[in-house]
Amino acid sequence: MPILEDDPYGELRFAGSPQTPIAGLPGDHSWIYLGTSSKILAPGLRVAWLVTSDKRVFDRLVTAKQSTDLHTSTLTQRLVWETVRQAGFLDGHLSVLRRVYGQRRTAMLTALQTHFPSGCRWTQPDGGLFLWVTTPDSVDTENLLPVALAEKVAFVPGAPFWIDRPVKNTLRLNFSNASEERISLGIERLGRALGKALQ
Repeated sequence: MPILEDDPYGELRFAGSPQTPIAGLPGDHSWIYLGTSSKILAPGLRVAWLVTSDKRVFDRLVTAKQSTDLHTSTLTQRLVWETVRQAGFLDGHLSVLRRVYGQRRTAMLTALQTHFPSGCRWTQPDGGLFLWVTTPDSVDTENLLPVALAEKVAFVPGAPFWIDRPVKNTLRLNFSNASEERISLGIERLGRALGKALQ
């Protein structure tokens, strides 16, 4: 059974030590490694890559891909290729993303500490674009969403992310797409909505 590693955020690590992909670890194991340009270049550039230790698996995946949509857009593949082949561009671009996302993550953590009611807890990610919040058990975040929207802020309820059972008191927040000032304002509004839900 091959190990499937989906790594869209591995290059977006702004704290801690870089993590070696499973494909890079020593040992005789079967693996499939996935990456994408959509998180490191632009969301609309849906160009991904797949590497596997097993040529037979690779050949079957190529056949499956071709039977689905023939191939990824040649235009977007060319855009990604022309961008990343520029000497030093990708390293410089990733350096900017890591700095900016790290600052935005810190702004969100600070705002959560300031504006969220007691009983809430959250992750402190070393990379990526999101953090995960767990509210008190009494809060169903699917019911919280309309209250938050009335406060002009949105989030992704966490229940669909759970495999064995929907955990209703979780949510996912994105810190990549807003300024530090807007993050603080959004978390203040979401904290207000949570306060209403807990009354």
